[in-house]
Amino acid sequence: AQFGFDPHRESGVITAAPPLLNQLLERGDVDAIVQYWQFIPRLVATGRYRELVSTSALVRRIAPGPNLPFLVLVATDDAVTSRDAVLRAFLAALHESAALLGSRRGLWDELFDEGVLGVPDRTLIPGLMARYRAGMGGRWDQATIDGLTKLTARLVEVVGPDIVGVPRLDPAAYNAQLVRPP
Repeated sequence: AQFGFDPHRESGVITAAPPLLNQLLERGDVDAIVQYWQFIPRLVATGRYRELVSTSALVRRIAPGPNLPFLVLVATDDAVTSRDAVLRAFLAALHESAALLGSRRGLWDELFDEGVLGVPDRTLIPGLMARYRAGMGGRWDQATIDGLTKLTARLVEVVGPDIVGVPRLDPAAYNAQLVRPP
């Protein structure tokens, strides 16, 4: 919208799995791709590609404010009320693991040694770590919920509800009560 360009109208848009997107780019079948964060360092490291803009930078441009998360966990209302202790423990473990991954290079080396990082050599680990940290959301609170609601409204305004998947986002769909112990 900012540049008067609609990718869905003015270019050929395809949807594919991340490895296939990489292959299409490498074969020259497409000019550009939107790729998950963990695939970018490997592409850039070849020297044949460059990052034009990160999704997190685009989101911050569309909805300035709190550091919005790129991962939102979903639970039923019944689970929130009847299994709140289990959900609190799960969220605490998730936050702890995210903090550890964001700060400990050794964990990334272990994942590399186990062959689960999907990168050919260790030199890409610092780039992966930096991208991981950049994608970590800030606090989960009312300001975050307000930011996600505003982001969704702006996206619906720009690209329409068919692309976003909903005509609007009810802030009541989000819940911040499980973030801290009672």
